[in-house]
Amino acid sequence: MTNKEITSVALKVFAIYVLVQAILSIPLLVNAAATYGFSENQNNSSLLLWFLGAIAFILLVVLTVFAWKLAIKIATHSSAHIEERETFEVDESFFISLLGLYLLFEGILRFGYACISAFMLVHEGSELSVQTMSYVIGYLLQLIIGLTLVLKAHGWMRFLRWLRVAGLKGKF
Repeated sequence: MTNKEITSVALKVFAIYVLVQAILSIPLLVNAAATYGFSENQNNSSLLLWFLGAIAFILLVVLTVFAWKLAIKIATHSSAHIEERETFEVDESFFISLLGLYLLFEGILRFGYACISAFMLVHEGSELSVQTMSYVIGYLLQLIIGLTLVLKAHGWMRFLRWLRVAGLKGKF
């Protein structure tokens, strides 16, 4: 197998993992909707929490489809351009992007869980705790950081290189 084919298989395995996680969250969504229902006298902010959770899980399924299509594209591109000796250079930005991809998918999943949990707390008559809100905000930040790691990997590498030598100018 070539490096591109291995990357394609790894991307497909990751897509399957994310899809299974999204499917496993469906009972939580259905349970929250069935237990607390949707009535006319509900607070709009609590409905917003449920819809944010549902959108997060739908977004996971959509991103899984895109990851699967990317894996297929990589595999077909790999089989069309087989070279005798393939060189595969991996730099730091590739690993930063992989970390960002993982944080993005994991952040979307956990953000959805946190929103549904907040929805259930509101409907039980409890006030949203600081801990619940910190989970929602924390996972949203994780999602944003993962997205920036994927989209701006070279910028993150420049920042990390700057941090590596920060305060050391003139010390050597």
